[in-house]
Amino acid sequence: MTKGIHYQVLPVIAEQVLFSANFNLIFLFLFLLIIVGYKKILQSDLAYLYATLLSIMAMFLVVYLGTESYQWVMSLTAVNRNILTFIPMMYYVAALTAGGLLEGETVTDRGWYR
Repeated sequence: MTKGIHYQVLPVIAEQVLFSANFNLIFLFLFLLIIVGYKKILQSDLAYLYATLLSIMAMFLVVYLGTESYQWVMSLTAVNRNILTFIPMMYYVAALTAGGLLEGETVTDRGWYR
């Protein structure tokens, strides 16, 4: 039984998330939405949804980094199944964020207004 933090899972998970799965575009799209709409996200209730989403992602990452379950990452089926638990929420949060940004709101020095 090996102990400690298993950093060898990070490249495997990153490759699976960003390059090999059918849902890889949502990660990049959501990242761009966060960059473009960070002010709107922080000023609205979307911040709670993003916090929940990031917490779920972090829980899976902590399980793989800190426990013996890291061995299952080498079988990519486990990574895909875990990602599929929060993918619907990613689409939901992305749709809410994009909808808010496309409503015709404009950003100024003071924040968002219509």
